[in-house]
Amino acid sequence: MKKLRNFNEDWVRSYLDRNISTFDVCNCESCRLDIMALALNKLPPQYVVTDRGAIFASLSEMSHQRMVDLATAVTEAVITVSGRPSH
Repeated sequence: MKKLRNFNEDWVRSYLDRNISTFDVCNCESCRLDIMALALNKLPPQYVVTDRGAIFASLSEMSHQRMVDLATAVTEAVITVSGRPSH
């Protein structure tokens, strides 16, 4: 069965998991989801359905600019959420 998937969601979650302790922000589920939503809204979607699409999306992950864009989007989202947490 095919499944629609936004690779950016996986990347944002993974980046946040690896780096949340370096930020001065609440780590509760509500704040984490707010950070992810804000970051994902700043990034272009990376939807895939097939395994071939997943491979191409994974290859684009290696782009230095893509990683900078991801880190910037998450950092900006952390700053926003830490200033106005919704929990």
